[in-house]
Amino acid sequence: GLLLAALSAGSLAGGLVYGSRPWPGSLTLRLAVLMLALASGCALLAVPESYAALAVLLLLCGLLIAPVVVVGSTLLDTVAPPGTATEAFAVMIMGIIAGSAAGNALGGAAVDAASYETTALCAAGLAALGFAITVARRRSLLTR
Repeated sequence: GLLLAALSAGSLAGGLVYGSRPWPGSLTLRLAVLMLALASGCALLAVPESYAALAVLLLLCGLLIAPVVVVGSTLLDTVAPPGTATEAFAVMIMGIIAGSAAGNALGGAAVDAASYETTALCAAGLAALGFAITVARRRSLLTR
């Protein structure tokens, strides 16, 4: 519970900091940087050997979660064709819910079958895939 609380507290703090000021650069570039940072943070979660160190890293990793969601949502709002924003957000929320359910199930199975460290590296790989997709699709993410 304490480890999940550290991740959640980090996300709360990250959302407050991100929302408190304007940020430079395009949304697409911001998303790519945030996804790469999240991938790095997830990879670091495989390193600590104590719960205290893991809690600190989860807090730091959590700092990126809310900003990633905010930038992704803002991008969606700017690239959705006129009149389709509600549908686009509904699909995004459905994807988040389905992805969370599948991720929790697969993550639990991966921890049981392999190790926590392997699962953290898998999460890092998925965030890196998000980075790669953002970079590959950057032209379609250009804001109007």
